[in-house]
Amino acid sequence: MRILLAANGSDSHTVAAVDRLLPQTELALIQAGEAAPALELALRNALPEREVVTVPIQVVVDAEEPTVPRGILGLRSLRSLIETGSLVICVFDRTPPVMIGKTGKMEPVEATITTEAAFELLARRLDAHPIALREAPAELSYARSG
Repeated sequence: MRILLAANGSDSHTVAAVDRLLPQTELALIQAGEAAPALELALRNALPEREVVTVPIQVVVDAEEPTVPRGILGLRSLRSLIETGSLVICVFDRTPPVMIGKTGKMEPVEATITTEAAFELLARRLDAHPIALREAPAELSYARSG
């Protein structure tokens, strides 16, 4: 079974949950960007035999309604990492979403996406069962810089 775990609790709480789920499941985690390095280090220390990698996730949103996530970029790579036994920490809040413009090219967009919608979409696209350890922030807001 493949599980997508929302890891918004403490590192020790998350490591304990991961330890209970492995090795009988394929596992990916969702974590806020600022907390991801600490979680990655905690997982590396607790599970030195596992490869742990943090991957920024870029969401494709609906061009007409940019609050609606429609896709996730890099799914084949995520699946490959998970299938090889890597623990993948997916981070949504580092990379702004994109929409498909009129020319067919991807363009960054300012958007506010609910974390629940992004989490559920990623779980569906990875064919994973979503589990939330603790409540995540209600929304992810992105604004173009510069």
